[in-house]
Amino acid sequence: MEAIAELAALASPRGAERPLADRLVAWARHRWPDLGWTREGASLVARSGTEGSELLLYSHLDTSLSGDPVADSGATGRSTPIAPLTLSKDHASIAGFGLGVAKAPAAAAIIGYARAATLLRDTGQPHRLTLLLAGGGTHFSPFGVRPCGRRSGPGSTHT
Repeated sequence: MEAIAELAALASPRGAERPLADRLVAWARHRWPDLGWTREGASLVARSGTEGSELLLYSHLDTSLSGDPVADSGATGRSTPIAPLTLSKDHASIAGFGLGVAKAPAAAAIIGYARAATLLRDTGQPHRLTLLLAGGGTHFSPFGVRPCGRRSGPGSTHT
């Protein structure tokens, strides 16, 4: 639940993923200091081991939501802020708008990487494991709003 809360703490629309990557690197370094967490460009990258075929765990940091309720209204259906994440009292479930688009899969990739890398390292197993949470525009917003607020698409002067 920590990982998804960290991911959901900041909006990360296409082209504006770097602040979230920085936040995640700081959090992950604190949580798993023995694993190699870095920010490369606007992406979070972690590597463990140097032997054998590489296994890459991949997800992305960008979403269609910008954090601006008006700009996000095409996705949310309203021009008011979306509700924050809610965690059940027993910490068994979490709810929030847009978690399934990128935030939940990215959280699963972080936890999967950390657990696998720790287990492989602690048991002395040869491995080469990489986590890439890509930034830099892997998910284009279908709503025609760019991070700077300019519209793009047919009839627009912006490309």
